[in-house]
Amino acid sequence: MRTTWVVLLLLAAAGCVNKGAGLGGSENIARAPENASLGGIPIALDGEVWRNQMPGPTENDPGLLVTVRVRTADNSPMPASIHADSAWVVNGPRIWATALSPVSRDPLGTSFEATAQRGPKWDPGETVDIVAVVRDGLNNRILVRASDKTIETAQ
Repeated sequence: MRTTWVVLLLLAAAGCVNKGAGLGGSENIARAPENASLGGIPIALDGEVWRNQMPGPTENDPGLLVTVRVRTADNSPMPASIHADSAWVVNGPRIWATALSPVSRDPLGTSFEATAQRGPKWDPGETVDIVAVVRDGLNNRILVRASDKTIETAQ
C-alpha cells in the first residue's frame, strides 16, 4: 500500500483527487495514522470490506460495503459522544468517499461500528485501506486508518 500513498500524494499535488465532503485533502488521507488520540482517548480502527455477490431476485449488485470498528486502543471506556461520520476506502489510485451510518456500540463501551453501502464494484481479493473521520462532542476530529484490508465476498 506504500505505492498507494505515493500515488495519492502525487494526485493531491496535481489537484486530481476529490477532497470528498469537506473532510480534508488527499494528503491528510495518506498521512492518517493507525492510532490517534481524540481528547486524550487513544483511538484505533479496524474494518471489513466486502461485496455481496449472492444471487437474488434482481440483478442489482449493491457494490462495495464497508464496516468500520472504532475502538479505544487501551480498552478504556469511550464516551458516547465519539462517533465516525465518514470514511474513504482507498484502492490504489481509486478512492471511495462515503458517509457512515452508526450500527452499534459494544456493551462494554470500548468500541462502536458504523457502515456504508453502495460503493464501487471493485473485485473481491483486492487490498484496500480504510480511513475514517472520528469526531467527539465538541466537533474535534481525527483521521485514523486500517491498512491492508482484503475485499471479501458473500456468496
